[in-house]
Amino acid sequence: MSHIFYVIIPLILLSGCGVSNSIEDIDKNPAAITKLNLSYQRLTEIPKAVFELEHLKVLNLNHNKITTIPPEIGKLKHLEKLVLSSNNIDTLPNEIGNLTKLKLLSIKNNNIKTIPKTIGNLRELEIFRSGFNQIKTIPNEICDLPNLSQLYIEWNKLEHLPDSIGKLNLTDLYINRNQINSLPDSFYNLSKLIRLNVAFAGPLFKFDSRICNMRRLEQLYIDQVTLNFSPRCLEVKARSNFRFSIILE
Repeated sequence: MSHIFYVIIPLILLSGCGVSNSIEDIDKNPAAITKLNLSYQRLTEIPKAVFELEHLKVLNLNHNKITTIPPEIGKLKHLEKLVLSSNNIDTLPNEIGNLTKLKLLSIKNNNIKTIPKTIGNLRELEIFRSGFNQIKTIPNEICDLPNLSQLYIEWNKLEHLPDSIGKLNLTDLYINRNQINSLPDSFYNLSKLIRLNVAFAGPLFKFDSRICNMRRLEQLYIDQVTLNFSPRCLEVKARSNFRFSIILE
């Protein structure tokens, strides 16, 4: 019987840790729920009961059929991780800016066209995943986020980066597969950048020689055409610095 004892113990521990994977659990003890995983539930909207979970820290709504994020999302002021990926969402409410404790926000693989300026209120945000949408511009307010280190906005319709992007402390920036033609001067102030993906970033996209002054850059993902029109110092750097790699896509 000893083997049965060891199987049951983990289940007992899990039952009291505030994690829920079903809508039905919400009504049982809402005050105890801190993590809620409603991914792959074929939801067309967020259940209203979710917005009453005042202690919720993690909300995963990945892979549903949700079309709208209501303003009530702003009530979840303790959220640290919000995953809205792979839905049918086309807009984000301004109230997303009320989630001031967010560290991770994922809205990738939706139909979102604009990011509200209130994103500038998310001062704790570290990771923002917004790839595979229809985004044309990023509000300059995103540059006010002191803790943002990873920004993914690949496969969009982005035409330019915010003028003040150099204020950010980014280590990872993915702007590949967009329609960017030029970079703001402040881009070259991203001195902490480690990974950069610019493959097919835009038909006329190119670097100037300042790219070689970004000393912490270790991985540069780029297409052959863009590389051909890049400063020669990039290839020299790749040959002389074993920590720096050019990866062709």
